[in-house]
Amino acid sequence: MAELRRSMANTPAPVMLGWPEPPIVGYNVIEHLVMTGMEQHPDVTIAVVREAFSIDCRKADVLIHIVQSRDQNDKEGVVKVGRLKTVISAGQTREFKCTVRTGPWSKTQDVLFEPDEIRKWPVGLNLAKTVISLQKGNWLKINIPVTNENNHDITLTPRTVLGQLQQVKSI
Repeated sequence: MAELRRSMANTPAPVMLGWPEPPIVGYNVIEHLVMTGMEQHPDVTIAVVREAFSIDCRKADVLIHIVQSRDQNDKEGVVKVGRLKTVISAGQTREFKCTVRTGPWSKTQDVLFEPDEIRKWPVGLNLAKTVISLQKGNWLKINIPVTNENNHDITLTPRTVLGQLQQVKSI
């Protein structure tokens, strides 16, 4: 046993004394940094991203925007309005033609639309929970009713996230 220890003590082993180049940071690390930072410290996130990646403020802002929009847009079941500004007239209900990524459906499926509870909607703008029957496919267009109970028009910006779809069982 002692002889084995002596022979192992003389065995060469590679040792890294430093990084030859800075490590590559994966997208998951960037996404975590941005999303966690924006939730907990939105006032300093741009500065942290700028310093971490040695980029200027404008590029840091663009990177944050890309990460946030990718996170929002790529999730299945996220319902968002189209590419144009949309006006909801005072006292009117309007059906929005929205897009949603559903994943591969092999048959017609009933889902529940639930309005986004985190988003700060303008006062008087109402979205109701609605059961929708989805056709098969990956990306679908659905109609979501939105009501403006104000005495003035409300404009929604392009690609505004209205809510999520949840699977339900029909009985």
